[in-house]
Amino acid sequence: MTQAATDPAGGSGSTPQEPPEDQPTFYAHVIVTAFASAVFALVWFVGYQLVDALIWDNDVVASNGWIVPLIILSFSLAVGLGIRYLDAPTSISGSPLDEMTGDPSHIEWRRLPLTVLQ
Repeated sequence: MTQAATDPAGGSGSTPQEPPEDQPTFYAHVIVTAFASAVFALVWFVGYQLVDALIWDNDVVASNGWIVPLIILSFSLAVGLGIRYLDAPTSISGSPLDEMTGDPSHIEWRRLPLTVLQ
């Protein structure tokens, strides 16, 4: 008489499970999600490059060095006002590592556009 193999934790041996029958649709979802992520990243990088060139690569900023702190302070003020009055999400009270390893169930997805702008 043969007995089922047991693992050190005391449970019964695991039997190989059959793959789910809807696996081709799962792969389609993965491909669509990857494509959507790639398109979003491309749009983000192109937009970032355009705004960066618009702000920093012009004659006014190049000829007047005092405008650089003015631009930086205005962006800092906009972020601070967004945190204070628009309840923008922030990692000031914790660390970015805490944000990445924390529980994702409390994420408020409605605030995502404000997070992206910040």
